Amino acid sequence: MSEKALNDIKIIEFASMVSGPYCGKLLADMGANVVKIETMKGDPARSFGPFPSTGSHPERSGLFLYNNTSKRGITLDLTSPEGIETFKKLIIWADVLIDNHAPAVLENLGLGWESIHQLNADLVYTSITPYGRTGPRSKVKGDELTLIHAGGLGNLMPTRSANIDRPPVKLGGFQVA
Repeated sequence: MSEKALNDIKIIEFASMVSGPYCGKLLADMGANVVKIETMKGDPARSFGPFPSTGSHPERSGLFLYNNTSKRGITLDLTSPEGIETFKKLIIWADVLIDNHAPAVLENLGLGWESIHQLNADLVYTSITPYGRTGPRSKVKGDELTLIHAGGLGNLMPTRSANIDRPPVKLGGFQVA
């Protein structure tokens, strides 16, 4: 196996859809050992196409497969003590944690920053959230339509000078997922 820039880096990816998994994919492609954690429901990206002509299937989603190449995966039942214990062991093992869930998700599992830091003081915690982990909007759930327009991307749309009484328009694809 050839040496790559991140061969000695161990990453846990507790993320879904695009932002966190794409981050993990880039790091895995540079040699990092990335372990993707999925809940029992699985990554919602598994339900998005494109799919092969054989039809939709959670193991054949082009979106999911593209964003999760070069990784290993584990499914954890995070409602069980065993699932939480396995997550803690992965935190101890890892150098980096990628998380793109709402700030309260890990906290509600008993894995807020203080707990994570006690388990592994050297862990680099990468949190991808719509409005940050602190501040006046940190607890606001961001959806794709809101984030497109709050971030200014909506202003780039050719329909910006159209009838302002129309409903908001979303960009194509997964611009902020």
